[in-house]
Amino acid sequence: MNNYNLIKYVFFWNLALFFSSSFAQIPSGYYNGTENLTGTQLQSKLHTIIDDHSALTYSQTWEAYYTTDKKSNGKVWDMYSDVPGGTPPYSFSLGSDQCGNYSGEGDCYNREHTFPQSWFNEQLPMKSDLFHLYPTDGYVNNRRSNYPMGDVGSTSWISENGSKLGTCINNGYSGTVFEPIDEYKGDFARTFFYMAVRYYNEDGNWNDTDMTNGSQLKSWAMAVMQQWHLADPVSQKEIDRNEAVYDIQGNRNPFIDCPSFVGRIWNGPASSAPIYDYCFPEPETCDAPSNVTATVNGQTISISWTAIPAALSYSIYVNDMLLDEDITSTNYDDTNLQEGTYCYNIVAVCPQEESDPSADACASISTSIAENIFTAEIYPNPVQDVLFMNVSEPSNITLLNSLGKTIAQHSINDSETHSLSMESLPNGMYILKVQSITTGFVNAYKIIK
Repeated sequence: MNNYNLIKYVFFWNLALFFSSSFAQIPSGYYNGTENLTGTQLQSKLHTIIDDHSALTYSQTWEAYYTTDKKSNGKVWDMYSDVPGGTPPYSFSLGSDQCGNYSGEGDCYNREHTFPQSWFNEQLPMKSDLFHLYPTDGYVNNRRSNYPMGDVGSTSWISENGSKLGTCINNGYSGTVFEPIDEYKGDFARTFFYMAVRYYNEDGNWNDTDMTNGSQLKSWAMAVMQQWHLADPVSQKEIDRNEAVYDIQGNRNPFIDCPSFVGRIWNGPASSAPIYDYCFPEPETCDAPSNVTATVNGQTISISWTAIPAALSYSIYVNDMLLDEDITSTNYDDTNLQEGTYCYNIVAVCPQEESDPSADACASISTSIAENIFTAEIYPNPVQDVLFMNVSEPSNITLLNSLGKTIAQHSINDSETHSLSMESLPNGMYILKVQSITTGFVNAYKIIK
């Protein structure tokens, strides 16, 4: 797999989700019943949803391109010659530039079966299925031939827009592959995913190839297509084409509507993609936890709360200071407490934002429980360069920043005055925890530098 800008995924996947979700026209209830499915159960359910589409005759597909693959300037949208954001080396007019004969690039356009016809023995409805049938330059289509798609290492031929033919460098295959330009790799990947679902268990007489077993991608090809899917997110072109094909065939490409289906069916690179997409939108709000309680048991306060379904994790604040974070359960024990009152806020960490803290839940540790609390003298506070400490019994000292991260640790085993250098630390608020080695009791001090 070549590194063709995988960072693009990190930024542009989320960007595509933000912009494209407002344009998707998924019919209400179209994907009902898929919400909790994964693996072959989800693949089978999607197959049922998009199966038995209204198939065209092969000759009718020429006419379909007037709505499915027409650019805003009226020209054919050919992914084998297009230069997104630039000027293509040539362009085709619908109808008048149909192939015909050709001797080189730019002569005419014909119909490219992303899933070559020989792989399914030229049968209908696969032969005329618009979801894998694109208008492309006839000469480039011929050079692609029946080769698998993959990443090229050593190039034997390159088209005018940068599409390549050459030796595959992906793990698991070393034969000849065709590699489209980066901007359309996701389009072709989602085409292969569509074929694997639309013809799931309908491929008994299909041929096995270097890339496929029937309609299903081989493991090396699946890994490559998932990477392409992630690196080149769904575009407005695909969304518009999905709608146009739906108007003609009556079915949709689920992986354009719901990109997360890829990871949910085929566990692999795409399983780390965002959970939410156009099909299952991310919740706009994430409410604060409710029913927060704090119960005292000796030197421990147990906090519990009601879960929020959308929450990824929780953070806990005590007396307005961070106590712990990245908690996935709905209960927490704050232990080894000294005498005093403790008020807790539970904050839900949601897919996009933190919620507002919950209402305080408070509890108190009584004097009788804390009668053996040790003492500590900490000075000066505020501090400039050096903090001094005297403790009544052997103790472990921990200095934390305002986010609860440990900055320094130190052990004191005598009654002498000890020092802690803070000269190199930035100005701000710190927490000094002094924990008795003997009893486990903890004193916490707010330190200002």
